[in-house]
Amino acid sequence: MARRRGRATSRSTEHTSPGKVAESAVWLSLWLLLVPSAAEAGLYTASDQILVLSPANVESALINSTAAMVVEFYASWCGHCIAFSPVYKSLARDIKEWKPAVNLAAVDCASEENRKVCTSYKIRGYPTIKFFHAYSAADSTGLSFKDFSRDVRSLRHKIIDKMETHHEPWPPACPPLEPTSQAEIDIFFENNNVQHLALIFEDAKSYIGREVTLDLLQFENIAVRRVLNTEAGLVSKLGVTEFPSCYLYYPGGNFSRLSVNIEARTFYSYALQRLPGVVRSGRPPSFATFFRINTTEEPWRPFNKSRVYMADLESTLHYALRVELAAHPVIRGEALTSLKKFVSVLTKVETRKHFLHTIRKTLVEHRERKASL
Repeated sequence: MARRRGRATSRSTEHTSPGKVAESAVWLSLWLLLVPSAAEAGLYTASDQILVLSPANVESALINSTAAMVVEFYASWCGHCIAFSPVYKSLARDIKEWKPAVNLAAVDCASEENRKVCTSYKIRGYPTIKFFHAYSAADSTGLSFKDFSRDVRSLRHKIIDKMETHHEPWPPACPPLEPTSQAEIDIFFENNNVQHLALIFEDAKSYIGREVTLDLLQFENIAVRRVLNTEAGLVSKLGVTEFPSCYLYYPGGNFSRLSVNIEARTFYSYALQRLPGVVRSGRPPSFATFFRINTTEEPWRPFNKSRVYMADLESTLHYALRVELAAHPVIRGEALTSLKKFVSVLTKVETRKHFLHTIRKTLVEHRERKASL
């Protein structure tokens, strides 16, 4: 995962040589090319099935929501975030049927209006993915995905793992994901009015049963339950010999095996959604009203990509000193030393020397090993 660190990349000292100053100026020029223009949109739009969060909707989406939320905190200038965005979009398409049990959202921390949002959720690097349980409290900062893989399957499994850590009461928008038992199946049709009951037999490490359960969430007249290979009674009763495999179970104990080309999640979901009487419920996504489409009213003006413009330099300095640094409430030790050197270099290459000299003087006066921002 890409991490933005409080340590500056410049290695210049207080007595910086002209060569080092030039090198730092080149570094600064390259950095500013990564900072988005004010007119540039973020990485996601409503058409991606991803909720674009902002100060206007973040609380209503994350606090006391009936749905679990997966949120990517990113910066639109971040190369790792840009590379990851197609994966996140694919994930949104892959689990679109899981609404309203779980929804995907994203926050562009490069946008100044989102600076306080990202700071309040303790974002220190990009991209950061956090999971918010249904009914999260106002002081919740979410559960981070540690060292997450850049593939949809692994992310899907991590979402399920986080969903299953929800404490009672279980969210009503989410179907049961725990393994079922023969005792439950014996009385299932007494308590549930559905036409089909699909039993997915698998081992404990398999995610297929839980994935298909969520894939069928928006469909009526069918229920899906996961059965472990250790549930000897049901395994013996239906004569199950392959794991995974899917069986359709009906009142009176009648059953038949679901015929698919490959015993896998996609084939199970496709076949079950097309059983007689199974129809889409038409349940709308729980966050449709929160979508905000990224648009720009002003068209791009012609510019020379080989040049560095003063407006870009000023924008870069503003972002680095007022947004990036603001994400770190305390800078100490080696990071503080690097920050002092970085500002020292900027005073030699930037025109707004009074502003930068003021910052430099403030940092130099910090004799202790940390500075509060």
